[in-house]
Amino acid sequence: MPGRVAIVASCRTPFAKSGEVFKDLSALDLAKVAVRELIERSEVDPKLIGSLVMGQVVASVKAPNLARETGLGALLPKGVPAHTISTDQIDIDKLYHSVNDEFESMDIQNIVNTIRAIALSSKTIVSGVDTPKRIDKSTVR
Repeated sequence: MPGRVAIVASCRTPFAKSGEVFKDLSALDLAKVAVRELIERSEVDPKLIGSLVMGQVVASVKAPNLARETGLGALLPKGVPAHTISTDQIDIDKLYHSVNDEFESMDIQNIVNTIRAIALSSKTIVSGVDTPKRIDKSTVR
């Protein structure tokens, strides 16, 4: 296993006001399109993808783990770890319930800190110290 993490590419849906251009699409619909486009643009073989990390502000009850559902829908290989995160600090975000989704309103430092935390938390997996495993459901209480 390689001893480093590489963010090879990223992709997001275009900014749009809530309830307008994408009103007939779910977060899952949009996420699958974004991941498929990301794979196509980056020309990365899906078999080489080691992890999928996605962010969303509010999880849907229909797809609470957006990254997992997206990975399955975007046809990533079985077993690719998928993590859904939220970088929004809802308790202090003054624009959380507004339609302002402009880049200037984003807390870039919080997003950077989140990316650093993800990289740090994956360090032992990337170095081979820890190995992600599937848990036998019968052992969970």
